[in-house]
Amino acid sequence: MKIARSVLVGFFRLIYFIPALIVIIFLVYLFGHWILGPALLGSDNANFITHAKWLSDWFPKIPFWYPQQGGGMSFTASYPILNHLIVVFFEKITKLPMAVVFRIWSLVVVALTSVGLYLLGFRLTKNQTVSSLAAIFYLLAPITWIFLLAWGFAAEQLSFVFVPPVFIFITLFLDEYYLLGFTKKAKIFFLLFVASFAILSMAHPLIFTGILMIVTGILIIYPLFNFKPERRNIKKILLVTITSLATVFLLVSYWMVPYFRYQSISSKGAPSEKEIYNFNAWGQNAIYPSNVFSITDKTAAYTSYDEPTQNKSSFAWHNVSFPFIISLLALVGLVGSFFVNRKIFALGIANIIPLSFAIFPNQTYYLLRLPLTNYFLNWRSGITASRFIIPLLAAFGCFTIAYLITFPLELLSKKTKYFVLKYSLKTSFVVLTTVLTLFVAGILLWRFKNWPYEYPSVLITYGHENYFPSTRVDIRNIWRKKVTDDCFSGDLVATKELNPVCFNPMLKNYFWEGHLNKACTEMQKDETKARLPTEITSLCGPNPSLEIVQKVISGCDRKSTTFGYSEVCRARGGNLLDQFRLNILKKDIKQTIKESDLFGEGKELFYKEREILKGLPDDTNTRVDIGTSLGAFMMMEPFYSRMPELPTYYNQATLLKTLWNYEIGIFNQKETVWPQDRIMYELSKYFGLGYAVLSEDLVPLDKFIRTGWERVDKWPAGTFGGLALWKNSEPAVLLQVSTKPVVLVIGQDKVDGYFRIFHLANLGTLSFEDALIVKGGSYVDAYTANDLKKFDAVVLEGYAYKNQKKGWKVLDEYTKSGGALLINTGWQYSSADWQVASTPEFLPIKELKWQEPDISQEFASDETTIIGDVDLKAFSPLVYKRKPWNISTSDKSNLRSWAKVILSANSKPLIAGGKYGAGKVIWLGFDIPGHIGAYGDNEEEIKLYRNLLSYLLENKEGKVLSATFKRNYPDKLEITINESSGQKTAVYWSEAYYPDFKANLVTGGKSEKLQVYKAGPGMTMFILPKVVAGSKIIYEYKTPLTVTMARLVSLVTLVFLISIVVNSKILIYIKTLVLDNILKGKLRKGIIGEHGDEDLIY
Repeated sequence: MKIARSVLVGFFRLIYFIPALIVIIFLVYLFGHWILGPALLGSDNANFITHAKWLSDWFPKIPFWYPQQGGGMSFTASYPILNHLIVVFFEKITKLPMAVVFRIWSLVVVALTSVGLYLLGFRLTKNQTVSSLAAIFYLLAPITWIFLLAWGFAAEQLSFVFVPPVFIFITLFLDEYYLLGFTKKAKIFFLLFVASFAILSMAHPLIFTGILMIVTGILIIYPLFNFKPERRNIKKILLVTITSLATVFLLVSYWMVPYFRYQSISSKGAPSEKEIYNFNAWGQNAIYPSNVFSITDKTAAYTSYDEPTQNKSSFAWHNVSFPFIISLLALVGLVGSFFVNRKIFALGIANIIPLSFAIFPNQTYYLLRLPLTNYFLNWRSGITASRFIIPLLAAFGCFTIAYLITFPLELLSKKTKYFVLKYSLKTSFVVLTTVLTLFVAGILLWRFKNWPYEYPSVLITYGHENYFPSTRVDIRNIWRKKVTDDCFSGDLVATKELNPVCFNPMLKNYFWEGHLNKACTEMQKDETKARLPTEITSLCGPNPSLEIVQKVISGCDRKSTTFGYSEVCRARGGNLLDQFRLNILKKDIKQTIKESDLFGEGKELFYKEREILKGLPDDTNTRVDIGTSLGAFMMMEPFYSRMPELPTYYNQATLLKTLWNYEIGIFNQKETVWPQDRIMYELSKYFGLGYAVLSEDLVPLDKFIRTGWERVDKWPAGTFGGLALWKNSEPAVLLQVSTKPVVLVIGQDKVDGYFRIFHLANLGTLSFEDALIVKGGSYVDAYTANDLKKFDAVVLEGYAYKNQKKGWKVLDEYTKSGGALLINTGWQYSSADWQVASTPEFLPIKELKWQEPDISQEFASDETTIIGDVDLKAFSPLVYKRKPWNISTSDKSNLRSWAKVILSANSKPLIAGGKYGAGKVIWLGFDIPGHIGAYGDNEEEIKLYRNLLSYLLENKEGKVLSATFKRNYPDKLEITINESSGQKTAVYWSEAYYPDFKANLVTGGKSEKLQVYKAGPGMTMFILPKVVAGSKIIYEYKTPLTVTMARLVSLVTLVFLISIVVNSKILIYIKTLVLDNILKGKLRKGIIGEHGDEDLIY
């Protein structure tokens, strides 16, 4: 009997679910079918598809390295790839094009997410009506669609499907555990809960942190409201919470450790300073309750960050919203759930804190100084749970309103003892409550369908758009088949004052404005105007009355043959019910599918302009740059071409940071603080730029021409600011092997001394063709003299010591044995030796004091070899902001015998140097690199700095050797050197340096480890003592121990959890070992719980 009853109930529930599923599928297609094509909506979706294609090319192996963007980077370690892999999986099994799979799967995921919310609602309420409404309300909210159809945050959008299982399994676990203890079912539910939660980290970090906030609240609040006090003491709740979260973090260490490791390494591509948020900037880029809950559709507008916030969301976030009536019903549901269903109430209360973080930015701002809060306090994380909780509460709000009317029937059914009457009352209660719940939902949704009431009621605010009337769903034409609305089409928005006819409700409900205007224009010609009936003339007037509209409509219904009626009646608008007739609905859906051109243009990522990328040759030994205004081309270039590109649309992953930004300014800005052509020429070499996709109207085109760039192709005028493909006439490659000098720059990251020297090199002080620059560490004493001897010169700029005496000893030994040293002590506080009572022997001057120069004195020099033809009179003054430019120096009497003064002022040495032992030293007590920058790159000062370096590198030249490379897998590069060299050889590989890549030199079957250096704008370099033709460098990614250990921790945790489910004796053993023996049983009851058979009291 029980089985039969269960089967019958299950069958009924399935039948009841089918209509809900049909509505879900219909709404998903209605609001989301635009993603099918022909255009790819969602500004960033192309980036997702491009990355998925890359993974597909190597699947099932997943490479760490991604050489196609950003000068080399890893998006598998810096960005979640679970959703990419799912799309790749379906691409492999369906054999459909990647873009087609993405388009279809993105819609399927929205439907599955809605079904997931349905299952969550049913889990908490056992009420399929509430569950159905929750799933529908989810689809009606604009916030559901904005990531997919507007912004293209595909990874985040596709991750929402993993959220409902977390809520389902956590509530199943808590119910089972607090009622019956850590039973077999509780263990299974706990495993499913932590596993589903851990998956979120691989799906998207912001989803993970958003759900982490509410899960923490649920673990504490849910037991408090749903179980008797004796079952949920505070100690027990806290221990369950801590254990659950600790288990989750152990499980996610496999991804979080590599992620944070990569973020830490990538941050070293820029000066390491803690980000400081501007209060106004934070508030202007935030969301606010009035817009989130659609109380208003008015948005804030700002012209600068100096303006205070307006407590309204900016226009960009206008669709981060829930419909007003759904928001209002959610409040009703929260209040009602306290009395009727504490499970839902607990979730609603737990959601308040993350939601508050999202919508009250002015208060959240003050928490941003806490560690890692940027992962939690951004609105995207904070509002994640609300996407599900608010529709669920709103659905329960409909039930609450219905329950207020029908609850007497439930009370009577519980009190009566007669079975027939009891059953009748219960059935009546269920049926009436269901009908009333649906009635309340339907009436309120229809009544508020176009809230706020600024535009005609035919334009509803549900679905993917709540602001632009031109893209709202029009109930006269739900598929938007006709662009016939002269009032609200395109970007034009009518106003009631100037276009009163557009706000005539009867006219709007019955006629297409465009068709009607056209018909009226034709009929009102001189030869026909006199024959028009009065009502037709009035209908074609500026604002026809209700009576006129009704009269004409009545004539249309009667099929009036009076002149003018046939033309006007053809302008009749669509009827909502007519559009749902099965034959019309099928026809309309088929038409939308045909128009999407899914297997034609739907296979592509962009419009026809993509074809300009066909001009790129199949060459992986050079690189293409893409203008910053061409974000779409950045995203899709690796999809259509094998040539690597310099930029990356996902700029958080770049390892180049500051120096890529430097390149952006040079190549993309017409007005820049660095206008010199030479910089563009040098950077083209360093980055290996052979091609560029440009917006000619927006970039310094004359600079491109002067530095040897030539146009290859140009798209028709007016497209993307003059879209064109350009080629560098000078050879620019990724691999260069040469014997030219190598200069090491030692300086602290926090002051970015390296950038100073790199910039000066690009200004001509040290050309790429003459020498290579290597970025060293912050501390001199981190090196040995032998380490420094690998370099032809060492520059100390903004340097430091951990042990000053040790550092001095290293420098002394290096220079004495033939090294070349340039040391700048003129940078106060940044350079370690800016003030020293007794300097080491290798410094030209015996004592250094921080002094204020006589600004009236001019620069002077008796030295001619280094100064050469430098015009000292053209130097900028020793002044900064009307104050003296202080120097690190002393009297000439303190000059050492081996040194000579190169530059002085007021008899104070500013620059000195000479031969020390077998080497050379140049000392700067005057911060000439900083002075050059402060005065807009003074040409004569640049010339002097170039002469100083030339003196140190005198007679050190080199040549380029023949070499090739191959890469059969992204994580492994093989370089073959085809020429022998009897001297030190530098191998410059223009891909970003990453410390987990290791190099070996293979010569004649023997292999030896090579040190890897960061050179130029953050690229990779090897220094070889001598080279034999045929030698190979194997440069390969090696998983670091920390990452291996993190993966092991996650695996061991997962195996442990599964073993507990399979064999409970393991847990008993641990309980005995830890609790009985170590904790002496004090916490046993709090952690393990006790069995019991009491019912819930709430």
